[in-house]
Amino acid sequence: MSLGDLDELVLSCRNDEGRKYIAEAVSCYKAGAYRACIVSAWIAVVYDLLSKIRELALSGDAEAQRIVADLNRWQPLIAKNDLGAIKSSLDLEREIVHLANDKFGFFEGMEVVELGRLHDDRNRCAHPTYQGTEQPYAPSAELARTHLVHAVRYVLSQAPVQGKAATAQIIKLVESAYFPMDVEKANTQLRSGGLDRARESFVNAVIDKLVLGYIEGEPTLKARPQTLVAIRAMSELYPDLCEPRIRRSLNALGRRVEDSQLMYFFGFLNTTGARGNS
Repeated sequence: MSLGDLDELVLSCRNDEGRKYIAEAVSCYKAGAYRACIVSAWIAVVYDLLSKIRELALSGDAEAQRIVADLNRWQPLIAKNDLGAIKSSLDLEREIVHLANDKFGFFEGMEVVELGRLHDDRNRCAHPTYQGTEQPYAPSAELARTHLVHAVRYVLSQAPVQGKAATAQIIKLVESAYFPMDVEKANTQLRSGGLDRARESFVNAVIDKLVLGYIEGEPTLKARPQTLVAIRAMSELYPDLCEPRIRRSLNALGRRVEDSQLMYFFGFLNTTGARGNS
């Protein structure tokens, strides 16, 4: 990855605050200060995850509200050098990646592992006694660059939610009486609702719920034109992911669909042009 590519990476950050922090890490990388680069990348990750949790708290997520309440309670105590509050805050920072994954489903697969490696290397870079040797830790340029890329791709470029809560949020959007009947406008709404640069697992969960919901779901999705529009918009946004998932859902539905639902099943086939394998 060239230096120009790193600048492009910074621009993919979701908000201005994230861009500011990761741009500092990129500047360190360009200057050959690889320890400082890794430390700054970790700081960017922590700030961005806390920012996402605050966003979820504002949207009414109870678990996020609890975490934000703890942070707000600790801050004045930390200002008074309260050791208990300082320890609690440091514990949160140390566990922030696992907490964000366990409570909110922010990550998938190896992302937690890679971000854990960033945290470990940050400790090696920031704490002189961590290595137990007289020689300071000297990360390579390649390692620093890898951590930069992971910080942006897995955290700073992503929307606040990618798990069950995010899927429910998209479904609620489609169920709304105000969801557009125009595919292009639906595309825009889905992007702004969290499907811009979404993870594969998130896209799969949404398209599965929409297809199953249209044929055998609740009245808020079943046989509604808006549901079909949402499916078509999703297929335009992520064709490589959605088309095989739709075929898979149709194959499953074709084996169990009841007579009363056949008109929805064949109506879906005729409207979307989708076909199963069986």
